[in-house]
Amino acid sequence: MRSFNICLLLLLLPFLAVTQSSEISGLSPEWSGLTVEVSRYQNPVSGEKIFLDRDTVDADGKFTLAFDNAEINQVWLSVNRFTAPLFAEPGGSYSIEISPSSEFVLIPSWRPGSFEYVFTDLDSTDVNAKIVEFNQAYFDFFTQNARLIGNPALRKKVKDFESQYELPKNQFLADYIKYSLAEMKLTAGFPKDELYSIYLKNAELKLLNPSFYSFFNVFYSDYFNRYDANFGGASISNQLAGGLGYKELDSLFLRDDFLQRDDIRQWVVLKSVKENIYLKTYSAEQLLVILRSIESRAESELIERASRQIRTDYERSVTGNLPELFPPLNDLELAQKPTLIVVAQNNSNEWKRESSLVSSYLEEYGAYFQVVEIAMGLDGQSEKEWQTIDLIYPESLLNDLDIYQLPWYAWMDVQGNLTKDIIKPSDGLEERLYSIRAKAREAQKIKVGQ
Repeated sequence: MRSFNICLLLLLLPFLAVTQSSEISGLSPEWSGLTVEVSRYQNPVSGEKIFLDRDTVDADGKFTLAFDNAEINQVWLSVNRFTAPLFAEPGGSYSIEISPSSEFVLIPSWRPGSFEYVFTDLDSTDVNAKIVEFNQAYFDFFTQNARLIGNPALRKKVKDFESQYELPKNQFLADYIKYSLAEMKLTAGFPKDELYSIYLKNAELKLLNPSFYSFFNVFYSDYFNRYDANFGGASISNQLAGGLGYKELDSLFLRDDFLQRDDIRQWVVLKSVKENIYLKTYSAEQLLVILRSIESRAESELIERASRQIRTDYERSVTGNLPELFPPLNDLELAQKPTLIVVAQNNSNEWKRESSLVSSYLEEYGAYFQVVEIAMGLDGQSEKEWQTIDLIYPESLLNDLDIYQLPWYAWMDVQGNLTKDIIKPSDGLEERLYSIRAKAREAQKIKVGQ
């Protein structure tokens, strides 16, 4: 029995040793008091991330992040809405210094952006060092040969560049180089059917490798519009407006030789829906129907999860219940009528222009709607004729509602639900208010007539 247990232990050792801890220690005195988080993608198509760790930058500017890591992963450091990538090896320990430029220190935290850091003690064999080295060579190649884009001569130069690289044993790094070269070939005009056969037809879809996903993204870029251009007939937009469902869309996409794999086809549908669901070009309702269909017949659990994430993100940001997402609204004494919600920076020039219109609409249609302004940087009491809330810690609300541009406007019904069409006061609000008033007056006439 003892020898059996020893043999069993020896068999399990490779699996027991897989997960190791990775650590990132950093220095950023300019961000003292702020929180640094580290996360990684669940999948890049839906954009869902897995939280790994967080720490507060102390008075000396120091922070430490530690997390379990079974394989090389691209992780993302974030401070407010600034982000930066890092490749973490299992058991890797990384020391970095962040020196944000002055505007990154001073600008409001709602603004998204990226920041830079430097490694203070990076081994030359680490995957980060190897990727930086390759990326520099890749960048130099296109800097020197950009004039040849569209010229067949570029293909020969790409082949010469590729011949310099023997793929390393490190699988993550090998895939990174391999698919960077694939995208280079795509840019240089290599035949797509050749690239599909080599890099996609029978390949594992390594979506978490940023080089693979970049190639995949470019290969299937803007697919709805490209489908219309390649195959003609009624546009995807018109067919969606006419009630096109997932089965019909799936049949259309099967006409493409590059979408014969069921999993690739579903990922491309998801990617296309994610790119277009917030645009008025396509029927959002029908895109939601397609997402639900994918969830019920997904080729993998990851595809099902990605589809659900895209759908719930959209429904929460466009049709979510705002008082649940932003409890301070519950403290206001709101009338039982629709509300124009505005999220804006105090003293925003655009909002100053729009607010004068809103004031005039309140004079004309005030019986039928009200206004709530969620203001960032409010200094003292607001003198406006509507209720104003000071948004002190904005990240949670902005992330929940997927707000990346201010001012942001939404229409909220009496139950607190946001409607699907988010409008700007100067772009259709008066027509909506006129319609609301007309319906209310018609309803009153009917009531009186009874």
